[in-house]
Amino acid sequence: MKGYIILTTCSFIIFSQNVFSQNSIDSVLSAIERNNLEIQASRKYLESQKLKYKVGLTPPNPVLEYDYLKGSPADAGNQTEFNITQPLDFPTAYFKRNQLSKLQVIQAEEQYNDKRQNILLQGKQLCIEIIYRNKLRQHLAERTNNADKIDKLLQTKLDKGEGNILDVNKSKLQLLTIRTELNENAGKINELQEKLLTKNGGLTISLDDTIYFPLSELPPFEQLEKEFENIDPIRKVLEQQKLISTKEIELS
Repeated sequence: MKGYIILTTCSFIIFSQNVFSQNSIDSVLSAIERNNLEIQASRKYLESQKLKYKVGLTPPNPVLEYDYLKGSPADAGNQTEFNITQPLDFPTAYFKRNQLSKLQVIQAEEQYNDKRQNILLQGKQLCIEIIYRNKLRQHLAERTNNADKIDKLLQTKLDKGEGNILDVNKSKLQLLTIRTELNENAGKINELQEKLLTKNGGLTISLDDTIYFPLSELPPFEQLEKEFENIDPIRKVLEQQKLISTKEIELS
């Protein structure tokens, strides 16, 4: 039995500008791949596993023994003895071990790929949310500016005896509300930037873009499911585990 859960979130946002942030997001993800501490640790662990799985693929080193015997009585002569011992297994055992080693290495690589993909996905989700917050900051700044102008205009009319105190109070309340939203959004941007900093291994990184990258049209579900099956590292890990179990039985 097999089951696949494909979660696809599509957000289509149209802007008048012709500049997109795909390159910026890609550069951020490249930096995360280089600097993320979890990815670095997983990469080192992968290398150690590769070395581990290559142990025992060849016959052990031969054993050299030396023995010197003095003759007794003296005229019997002395004796020198050399022994070389080479343990060997069945020839097919080395072939099976080599096959098993290759399968284990592939499995370790897919486990690393799964870890790497998850971290980069988290990084990309952070980038998308930061872009949204940056765009929202521009929108709120523009609204704040307009509300401030309206408030000053109404206050001037009130000072001249031409305005209404209720309109002035409403404009001040509206201005305060928008400024509060602007400050909350700024705090959220700082929080997201801190998370991005952590993903980048503590090294300074920022994303000031306000434009999303273009989204291509999604293929039919059947094609999408097939592509997902082909690239899903968890599925590949499970497949390798099945092959490894079979090969271990053959080796035994």
